[in-house]
Amino acid sequence: MDLSPATLSLDIKALRTLVVLLQEGSVTRAAERLGQPQPGLSLTLRRLREVFGDPLLVREGNRLTLTGRASELLERLPHILQELEGAVRPVSGFDPRHSQARFRLLLGNCFESGFLPTIIARIREQAPGVGVDVASLPSLDQVAQYMTSGQLDIALGNWPTPPPSMRRAPLFESEYVCVVHAGHALHAARPLTLAHYLQAQHLSLSPVVTPTLNPVDARLAALGLTRNVVASVAEYGHVAQLLARTDLVFTTSRRLAQHLVAQGAPLPLALLEMPPEFGAMQFYSLWHERSHRAPAHRWLRGLILQAAHDAAVPGPPAVPLQPAGVA
Repeated sequence: MDLSPATLSLDIKALRTLVVLLQEGSVTRAAERLGQPQPGLSLTLRRLREVFGDPLLVREGNRLTLTGRASELLERLPHILQELEGAVRPVSGFDPRHSQARFRLLLGNCFESGFLPTIIARIREQAPGVGVDVASLPSLDQVAQYMTSGQLDIALGNWPTPPPSMRRAPLFESEYVCVVHAGHALHAARPLTLAHYLQAQHLSLSPVVTPTLNPVDARLAALGLTRNVVASVAEYGHVAQLLARTDLVFTTSRRLAQHLVAQGAPLPLALLEMPPEFGAMQFYSLWHERSHRAPAHRWLRGLILQAAHDAAVPGPPAVPLQPAGVA
């Protein structure tokens, strides 16, 4: 859309009218939908054609079809209108006790064990009328796409390279550790060295080992190394049983490994300290700029941050980070 004086003279009502005209492809049907007289709407269409320097709707036989410019406008205008209406709408506070809002969250597998119930429980306590839908999407491209379109509110993950277009706030960091069968050879040969680790056969949550999605492989790639992943699963729930019955090695954060070992009891699982080259894994939340100042969204981000810091995990707690980007 150009920024000529004529275009800038359009108001939100005129843009809404244009969207309806383009959606209906008919002045008659658009007039019925808007509750406006058809002659007046025809004049509005004439003005819109002058403003955009394009016929917008052209006759083809007995019907009107959209021009290329009109198709482009129909794709972009609903999002532009949503942003404009949000900008001019009076900002009100958010009262979780009486809200009927519905949030859409994405949680990586790394968050689903233990942490998700904490979030849902806190929402139920503070906002009994609020709904939550939790999704799992396979790619970071989809995360950015769904947030941009408003289909997703917040994503929680530990991807090595989060989308740069999203706002981000750290939740916590936790050291890398391994979980194995208690009778595993690595358990008897402690301490675990990097050479021992690379010789082992590994279980992963990523169906394709790629450093862009898996923080373990990203850390190894930074060291110029790779591991031998012989099996992968899509959900955390399968990990404990697989480790109990195989010689596979599963690498995750200390926070999640402790939950996995406790959850797997009485399965004979053991936790191994990782070689110091691995360091710590970073966990964070992502959201789109469009939601950054919304009171309801600010409340949810604060609740998630507090849940991340206070989640009860057996053993030493993870190291909390400052709540940057939440305000």
